[in-house]
Amino acid sequence: MIICVGPFVGDFETEILSFRPYVAWLYKNVKWNKFYVSSHYYSRFLYDFLEDEQFIPILDNELSDDKASQVNYFHEKIPHKTFLRYTRNFKSKVSKLTGTKKEEIKVIGISYTKLSDPIISAKKVFEKIRTKGTKGNYILYDTKPIIKEIEHKLIGNCSSSYDLIGLISNAACVVCKAGFYTALANLQGIPVFSWAVDYPGRYRHNGIYNFGNKNAHILYCDGREDIIQRALTSFLVGKL
Repeated sequence: MIICVGPFVGDFETEILSFRPYVAWLYKNVKWNKFYVSSHYYSRFLYDFLEDEQFIPILDNELSDDKASQVNYFHEKIPHKTFLRYTRNFKSKVSKLTGTKKEEIKVIGISYTKLSDPIISAKKVFEKIRTKGTKGNYILYDTKPIIKEIEHKLIGNCSSSYDLIGLISNAACVVCKAGFYTALANLQGIPVFSWAVDYPGRYRHNGIYNFGNKNAHILYCDGREDIIQRALTSFLVGKL
């Protein structure tokens, strides 16, 4: 059976926390002869378990670059009819590549929605994203540095999703308000210090976004900088 998953036109966070893990689950659990994925052209590096021919980028790069219009699995500038056309084009391209009739190709799509995640956690396999680069002795912040005397870099300076993953993967520590960057650091097994008012447990040990990272310190705090700085100073002992 030839399996096609996608196309995915949504945002990067949803791709990391839902679509990519779902693709990995399908890849490991569904019987297939050939397996293809379609997503944004810049997301090729996320599917390092696939050969180049198995990844088919969405041809409209302008829409992929319009990140402000991407919401969950949805793209605000792609009507549902247009999305269906993207799906048909994906299937047609695989048919030509493989010399297979379209009727013999199974497209596994996801609800085209900007609402809640349509993929249940039981059908997600989270795997570390392979990146290149040398381990650095810096703290990666997503806001202004809380401890300015120590070498730091800012997440906001990343020019692409690939750069973001590389900076996180090579940091000595990531410091951010609990959220997507916390989950990314956990996925990559990087020490991370975060603070949260709501639902901090999801990033801690056995939380859905901890991914087995034993070096995640999630502080329950309303954002008071003096409290965060004292806790962070203690957390950094032996890490730099």
